[in-house]
Amino acid sequence: MNDSQREELARRLLEQAPASWPEELRALRMDLRAMPEGLRSKLAAMHGQKESRASFKTKVIRWPVAAAVSFSGAIAAALVVYFGVFRVDVPPMRIVFSDGDTRKEGQPVKTGTLGEHERITVGDASSLVLGSADKKTEIGLRVRANSELTLPVLQADLVEARLVRGIVLSQLSRKDSPARALLISTHNAQTRVTGTVFSVDVSRSSDTSLSTFEGTVSIRRRWSDLEDLPENLLHRSEILSQSRDVFLKASASVPAGSRVVVSGMDFERRLGAIPHLRKILSDPRISALRGRLKVSDSEVETAKKIIESNFPGPREREENLRLVETAFGQPPEVAVVPAEDLSAMRQSLEQPSEAERKVRYEALLKQNPAGDRETAHGCDP
Repeated sequence: MNDSQREELARRLLEQAPASWPEELRALRMDLRAMPEGLRSKLAAMHGQKESRASFKTKVIRWPVAAAVSFSGAIAAALVVYFGVFRVDVPPMRIVFSDGDTRKEGQPVKTGTLGEHERITVGDASSLVLGSADKKTEIGLRVRANSELTLPVLQADLVEARLVRGIVLSQLSRKDSPARALLISTHNAQTRVTGTVFSVDVSRSSDTSLSTFEGTVSIRRRWSDLEDLPENLLHRSEILSQSRDVFLKASASVPAGSRVVVSGMDFERRLGAIPHLRKILSDPRISALRGRLKVSDSEVETAKKIIESNFPGPREREENLRLVETAFGQPPEVAVVPAEDLSAMRQSLEQPSEAERKVRYEALLKQNPAGDRETAHGCDP
């Protein structure tokens, strides 16, 4: 394939919305290496923008993120054509242990792996341990009884678990840098870590509680009605993009020995301060796009026009941003937890079930065929 053929293929990609690109292409990851000056100039001319060397730094990015921004999408598409693409090995999320009523997509499951967007439920008096490891990072998720979660993102550099209800004890251990990041998201909050031990709890009253046992965790409020919309809509709509930025920036650092509660009642009160935006996002033509893996370009454009028609001028848009900043521009409050309370909480969450202790005990005995029960004493059922 010569340069003109590469350029033509890049042009064809760029004429289509990223959401309509083949799933195989959107799932790929790529290395943004230095681009030849000639191709850079041609692409800038094709896209009607000035050259930006900042867009060509060496790094690894996720394809949907690159595709969501117009010029970055152009660069990404061109690099796919020019340099080719490759898959990065993504460590799977494995079921390490399962006890009781544990289900994947509604079907009983005891072993195996989880894929992106697959739903896990843990029933009453049940537990599930998930694990994923590579050369730099080890991630462990202990999902307690009466919990439900999905894995919307499972990539080489990032894992996101969406906790719908229940409690998950999370541990991320770094062996090297850069480490894999871990996000735990709920309907009204999101935590981010690169090495620590913490728990996230979603109560029946829709409160999200974060307790940090080791290291430091960042937490922010998260509005699912806004942030679960398609990424290309969030980027194309200035109103939505600015509103989401308010949530992204208002994060708090929660060191070991501290706790944050994002109250469901308080969150609803804050939403009451932005009724116009909230009403617009409840429009069926917009709300139907939430959580969708595939969204057509026409659906995105329709949603964008609805949003823009409700904020026709600069004054309306500035007022919306002011209201969002007033309601959500401050990070959640961090409270110190007494050491004995935190220790008791961690011990309770880490406590393995009787079935798990039995499995550990038998595994240790197999490692000691001579029957050295002293070694296995700590796991003796």
